[in-house]
Amino acid sequence: MRAAVVAVFTLFGPSLAFAGGNQDTAVTQLEYGREHDAASDRAYLSPTAITPREGTWTLSLRQPTLPLSYLTAGYAVSDRVMITAGLAVPLGENATALGSASVEIQLASSDDAALALQTGVYGTRDGTMTYATLVGTACWSERECAATATAYVTASLAPGADRVALTGGGSIGIGGSSVRFLLEADVVDDQDYTPGYLGMIGLRFPGARWTIDAGAGGLVSPEAEFAAPALLFDASVRM
Repeated sequence: MRAAVVAVFTLFGPSLAFAGGNQDTAVTQLEYGREHDAASDRAYLSPTAITPREGTWTLSLRQPTLPLSYLTAGYAVSDRVMITAGLAVPLGENATALGSASVEIQLASSDDAALALQTGVYGTRDGTMTYATLVGTACWSERECAATATAYVTASLAPGADRVALTGGGSIGIGGSSVRFLLEADVVDDQDYTPGYLGMIGLRFPGARWTIDAGAGGLVSPEAEFAAPALLFDASVRM
């Protein structure tokens, strides 16, 4: 159970809710997406390649998120670089809070697509865990980035592990400026060769200064005979 919780945190801990800025240029699809969605840098839990505008602060609270509760804060150093810090609190007996720090750099972008690299560390009672994620996001609608698709792969190394664990997945978002449908699917590796499968489905209510997500899903690991259904609710506010 604890291995599965750490694996989920490794994959999704750094995801925050960033958007914003005041650059006076023509608004592209990608810019519209981040300007009008305070959680444009993530799906439910997994990241996207959409970075926020320079100078944006964001606070995000997710309760509950599987067997975890997240509180995160972040700042956009530039239009292409954001730094984050967070605290994840596993729910249950003998739970230990997990701290994190990360940076995401947008490597390339066009009017309707972007590629980013995210890397960070986690402090746990067992030591320091490190990870790196390569993520790509594209808008394919004719206006307002109304449809998005994201794919990513993450490599992580846990304290004392003898190999690098690989995870990956993706998400799809479809909708308008007031409500969006979200679907996310991910593969989780808990470092002991036991794969897990994470899925979430639900709705996003986006806003330029706040975004709310509500959905359901869960984490399943058939080989470990482990399952954790979940309801997801989170609120993100930008300043």
